[in-house]
Amino acid sequence: MDATNIQALRKICAALLLGSFCTLGLLACRSDDSACGGAACEAPCTEGTHRCGAECVADSRIEACGEACMVCVGRPHAQPTCDVGSCGLVCESGYADCNGDLLQADGDGCEVDLSNPSHCGSCGLSCPPEASLCATAGPAMLERQCVSSCTVGQTACGGSCVDLSSNVDHCGGCGVVCDRSHAVGASCDGVACSYTCAPGYASCVKAGGDADGCETQIAGSDAVNCGGCGTTCTAAPAHAAPICDAGACDFACDNGYMRVGAGCVMACQGVFLTSAPFAGGSGTAPDPYVICSRAQLDEVRNY
Repeated sequence: MDATNIQALRKICAALLLGSFCTLGLLACRSDDSACGGAACEAPCTEGTHRCGAECVADSRIEACGEACMVCVGRPHAQPTCDVGSCGLVCESGYADCNGDLLQADGDGCEVDLSNPSHCGSCGLSCPPEASLCATAGPAMLERQCVSSCTVGQTACGGSCVDLSSNVDHCGGCGVVCDRSHAVGASCDGVACSYTCAPGYASCVKAGGDADGCETQIAGSDAVNCGGCGTTCTAAPAHAAPICDAGACDFACDNGYMRVGAGCVMACQGVFLTSAPFAGGSGTAPDPYVICSRAQLDEVRNY
């Protein structure tokens, strides 16, 4: 039996005897209650949570759904969900998926507004001429019914009786829509919209009642909203320019320069020429040798 097999048997025995304890430098974890990672055993996640990277997150978390830690994405008038490790969608209150394509790859979300007199309260229920308006009804004002005129506190907007003080599609006025793109929630106070933005987005532009929603991607490459509204990337070493990378400020070296630690040096000059026999690198697949001279090329040929 070679050394590799002996080492493997030692790990198996340690795992069986010691459970989730690490001993003698061996990683010994029971697969049924622990996650092995790095150089130490990690505590198991509690019921209702699962591991994503270094932390345990709720099983229902839409930003880290299932073992693959997927980000669940919504669609127009449909909010994302995470249930039993799979992403799903649920229609916003007052909307319906009347064409049945909500969960299809090319689905258009919950496309029908149930306050529309052509679909008053349910798909295909059209209001008659003598009661052509669709209004909210019921104890919680969550139902819809066809009426001839709007009640006090409601305004007729395009055939729908709506409350301008709270309706996110008519916020403060008919047709003033709170844009829910990149948002997981929205509300209206009769003057302005407010949002709960999806991860990586923020509402940075507040003009006009903030109707444009979570319009700014702060987890992308926007160097003036990097990781947050108004966070501008300005720091960079010599021969480099500041950039935003996935919501974090960084720098990119100018043409003809290469990154070394926290700075940029001219390619194939400076510190590299002091390193022998190659200009840099360890010769491994992720870190190949840097060759900047004929002598170093000869070293590769003679290696």
